[in-house]
Amino acid sequence: MDKLIYTAMSGAHQSMLAQAIYANNLANVDTPGFRADYANATAAMLKGGQYHSRALVSSDAAGSVFSPGVVSATDRDLDVSINGDGWFSVLDSSGQEAYTRSGNWSVEDSGALKTQTGYQIMGSAGPIVLPAHQKIEFAVDGQISVRPLGANPNALVQVDRLKLVNDETGDLVKGADGLFRPKNNNTLSLDPNIRVTAGALEGSNVNAIESLLSIVNLSRQFEMQMKEITQAADLDEASNRLLRLS
Repeated sequence: MDKLIYTAMSGAHQSMLAQAIYANNLANVDTPGFRADYANATAAMLKGGQYHSRALVSSDAAGSVFSPGVVSATDRDLDVSINGDGWFSVLDSSGQEAYTRSGNWSVEDSGALKTQTGYQIMGSAGPIVLPAHQKIEFAVDGQISVRPLGANPNALVQVDRLKLVNDETGDLVKGADGLFRPKNNNTLSLDPNIRVTAGALEGSNVNAIESLLSIVNLSRQFEMQMKEITQAADLDEASNRLLRLS
């Protein structure tokens, strides 16, 4: 009995974890630059003295889907999307550099350029702080120009450049805050070949239908595994009755 109940229990536990991942994907279907996650699990055999005794579910770290989201024109000065591969650099809550594809930004009263979740955008020499301005423009190579207060319409002044990076090793992992970092915690260098589009925003790459179907299938799997646990308990009770009769 114990072999069956522990196998079913480990499967039910993994089904619950996977449901939470896909539910989070659905919750972020409209989040700019969001990268969908997927559950990852394998069968792990428990080795006995002579034979493998049972198979349990081994949960591996969840992965992320790096395919691009749909880019939509917004005509908003503080919306920027990356063309092809690449990442925006930001400072996380601990002051360490991390990476995101979210390009809908805002400027605080202090001039700090930040994401909608409050992470400061990094420039070529550190966090970007803009002077007082009437207008801001982003060039295709990430150069930032502003028109100072009271200046002529064509009087643009270059103030900084976005730190755009590329991860060619493919080892970026998503943290609990939704930001990506290399597995070795290294800092990526500025890549001058990355291009951006101003006045456009990349959406989430979540496929809502696939995520919903995954949740439904996982829910059915969970119900089946719970039935197996109940059946294991019934078998155990029947075995106990036979022992009492003997």
